[in-house]
Amino acid sequence: MVYLSFIFFCFVILFAIIGAMRGWAKEMMVTASAVLGLFIITVLETYVQGINDTFATPGSPEQFGMRVAIIVILTFFGYQTPNLPRIGGQRFARERFQDSFLGIFLGALNGYLIVGSIWYFLARYLSASGYVRCSCSIMKLNYHPYLLFSKSQASFDWRMWIRLLWFRSDGESLAR
Repeated sequence: MVYLSFIFFCFVILFAIIGAMRGWAKEMMVTASAVLGLFIITVLETYVQGINDTFATPGSPEQFGMRVAIIVILTFFGYQTPNLPRIGGQRFARERFQDSFLGIFLGALNGYLIVGSIWYFLARYLSASGYVRCSCSIMKLNYHPYLLFSKSQASFDWRMWIRLLWFRSDGESLAR
């Protein structure tokens, strides 16, 4: 098993590599589209009454889908930038090392904004749906917090997995 934070930082590094290949000017377009997506989500959920009544009910799958769709669509169009040297001449050409180096930082920022926002929306959706995060209370049960093996017998305990993965916080079964 792998930690979610490890996957998150792998995506940030992947976006940084993409940023180094694309250059800083094109990555600025993606940063602007990610910030615009977060702005649109905030404005729609706060001020637009029709959206607030239908899609923005807290914890609904529609809210999660709307948020992710806005971020993904605007990110997609941010990465489909036009040929910037045609517009700005040689000013946007990626020829020097510092252009790629700044692209690394802007790409990592884009990865943090995009993947972090989707992860945040997923966490909000799951917590509103009744799922709880695995906490340190497992240590009280004599279990390793990440492997879910019993320390006393050094074997896998299926009952702990079923308790953590099958039941919600209120004790109701997720099986329907």
